[in-house]
Amino acid sequence: MELIKNIQNYWLLDKPILQSDNMIIGLDNVIKYTDYSINYFKNNLYFFSNNKLYDSSLNLIIEDDAENISFINGYYYSFQRIQNKFRHRFLKNGITHWEICDSSRTINPPEQLIFRQELTTSEIFKRDIETGKTLWAFSVKELGKYSDWEGKHEGKIDGKIFECQGVLIMRITENQLIGIDNKTGKLLWKKQYPPIVFYYGKHNDEFYVMHESFCLLNPLTGKETPRFSFLSVFEKEAVENYCVQLFSDKYMYTIGRWDLNILQWDKQTGEIVWKQELHPKMRKGRHGVTLKGDVVDPVQFANGKLYVLDSMKNLHIFERE
Repeated sequence: MELIKNIQNYWLLDKPILQSDNMIIGLDNVIKYTDYSINYFKNNLYFFSNNKLYDSSLNLIIEDDAENISFINGYYYSFQRIQNKFRHRFLKNGITHWEICDSSRTINPPEQLIFRQELTTSEIFKRDIETGKTLWAFSVKELGKYSDWEGKHEGKIDGKIFECQGVLIMRITENQLIGIDNKTGKLLWKKQYPPIVFYYGKHNDEFYVMHESFCLLNPLTGKETPRFSFLSVFEKEAVENYCVQLFSDKYMYTIGRWDLNILQWDKQTGEIVWKQELHPKMRKGRHGVTLKGDVVDPVQFANGKLYVLDSMKNLHIFERE
């Protein structure tokens, strides 16, 4: 394991790029850069300074404040929110492509051009990349209301959205998972899961669901193919409920956000092939509780290395595959 201290953030390009105080540190050079903010998207590093956007080679691309950078079909796309107005510009290589006059915001993954209205979590809609025209809209309200101890409520989207094989997969109220056709917005399937351990994620064109079993899910039908008993191993190893999950070709990694325990699982058998506990310096939390730090997103895996940054600014790098 390699440990690098005093790291505020990092990005995985061809070589790792590290942020320390007011400096961006590469493996071969140090770039001094002040008054900036940084974004990372698909192996490119972006510096925002003085309303200008630079890529990782420090060539000027866009001359306006930008957010949600995407690289689609050879072009850089970005959104600019016009201050104090419900209006957004959609820029293509820094040139205004179209404008919208509403309070909508893009949601991840940004290259899918999926939006939601501000303060609304029940409806999403997709825009045409060339015109900004709304192609389809989907509302969780179509699936009816749910009940709890406070009464009946309209459902909402309360989890990360993934695109896999042309299907948008997302978690909604009451531990339900739904699949929506990315071209039409049509609901393809809906599945209910028990109110216990429940995770989902993807790697390349494979989608996984973890509950009682670790399953490979067919994005087009929602049908699951179980691989191994997940919950029994999860409980035996005392895996943290709010762990981060990462996937590689052969393995799944669970990283505890607060207990800082890392487990490497074989995706086919469920065997735990490696364990590691991080031990950053103890610190005092609220009410005098002693904490040992926590994990800072993003946790990343690339080129056979697992990168974990803790809240004490220690970047842990493990050679795993």
